[in-house]
Amino acid sequence: MRLKCLVIAVIGFLSVFAPQKAQTADVAIKFADVVPSGLIPGMAYSIKKEKGIPFVVMNKSDSTFEVEIIVDKPAKKYLKEGYELIPDARWIKVFPNNFRLGPRENMECDLIIIIPEGEMYENKNFQASLISEAKILSGNKGVGLTFSLERRFRFATGTSAKKKKSKEVGKIVEAMGIKLYPQSLYTDVSPGKKIILGRENYPCLKLANYSRSNFKIELKIKNKDGFAENYESIPDIGWVKLKKNRMKLKSGKVENVEIELKIPGNDENKQKNFAFTIVADILGLNFPMEVHAMIYVKTEE
Repeated sequence: MRLKCLVIAVIGFLSVFAPQKAQTADVAIKFADVVPSGLIPGMAYSIKKEKGIPFVVMNKSDSTFEVEIIVDKPAKKYLKEGYELIPDARWIKVFPNNFRLGPRENMECDLIIIIPEGEMYENKNFQASLISEAKILSGNKGVGLTFSLERRFRFATGTSAKKKKSKEVGKIVEAMGIKLYPQSLYTDVSPGKKIILGRENYPCLKLANYSRSNFKIELKIKNKDGFAENYESIPDIGWVKLKKNRMKLKSGKVENVEIELKIPGNDENKQKNFAFTIVADILGLNFPMEVHAMIYVKTEE
């Protein structure tokens, strides 16, 4: 189903001040003020898929943050004209909603809207609040302080149609239990030497299923934006291989993601900081869902 959308570009900035030095550590939220319409009760929608608009959290500082995104009902005084409070904030899921951001890292999230069946929810205009809480873990002074930024999110429902109702709503909620960790993995390598992350003394990336359902997963290697400062995209994705790129992940299971890496031993690859992304696509859903982890590689002399 095609959604009609009014898009107003908005970038929100959260400035965090360490009072001891009066320095600024910024977490920025980049998200368009999207108003999707015609959402049918009983169905699930991905704003990222339908309109290509992710909810991006950007760490613009040299500090490390623990970020949690909470969906809540806004205060009535902040309601836009013609909108009412969302009946239940649990209708909106942020995926992922809890993560760590290292210096200069970005995290791209999706908003998933799941509206219950019922005539009382048809042809309504609802408003919710997206609250991003960022706690400083390390870096500039002010460790332990928590700061928050609130963004509004509005949407409009349409009329129910039984033939269009999704049977995948429960599966989509369960898919949010798929995790890749650590979200940022760091390692040192010698150019010219083949290594396998997850073997010997090299750190290991893990894929976990904390849900009650089984899922098929496809793993991919990508170069994406949002790497930590002083790291560049790996020049050739061919230097990286996955030992296994598809797996069935049973409920409650944790699997190692073994990554083979061989950086050519040329002088230009020595004392470099490279990065790439491992993406886990969750298969079998009626719209794409993925989790990802960033791999940071520092080459030795």
